[in-house]
Amino acid sequence: MLKATGIAVLASIAVLTPTDASAATIGFSGTASATASPAPSSSCAPLFQGIATGSGTSAFGNFNYSHIACTTGATGPVTGTYSIDFGTDQFSGNFAGTSAATTTLGLFDLVFTYNILAGTGRFAGASGSFNQVGFVDVRGGPPSRLTLNFSAVPEPSTWAMMLLGFGAIAFRLSRRPKRSLTVGSFGGRQPVTV
Repeated sequence: MLKATGIAVLASIAVLTPTDASAATIGFSGTASATASPAPSSSCAPLFQGIATGSGTSAFGNFNYSHIACTTGATGPVTGTYSIDFGTDQFSGNFAGTSAATTTLGLFDLVFTYNILAGTGRFAGASGSFNQVGFVDVRGGPPSRLTLNFSAVPEPSTWAMMLLGFGAIAFRLSRRPKRSLTVGSFGGRQPVTV
């Protein structure tokens, strides 16, 4: 029984795991600080264009961060392209999210989802997505100061593997033999099995 369950799990892993090494999924997380200045742009019209540059750290090493975004201004939807450059290799793609006012005048929450579309060096052929939750501080005028906190998004295959594992555990527990407990005899009566 255990052997059959193990074979089913291994077969599922083989089906759900990508085999092409060039299609590696990046689980990116880290932090960055950047400055940005918005300006009118025909490519974003009628929105504003914001160009941000800065630096950050991650498990992959230190990096330079840049993005070009189209935004309505301080609040509302934000879309754009980005690059995370480690010096010898980099990855890039697009992002979308929102900027929302906080209770502090001049401080805005940023929530973005980034998609990895291209890469070079160790990130060649990479894919994936990651989230960012941070803020932009416009107090004191241009340039605005951004604080970005990136976190990896689990890939569908990761969720599938986790659910498959829970299913295998549940199946194994449901096939477990029932055990009985003999309490003993009371006053000359027969033993009671629970």
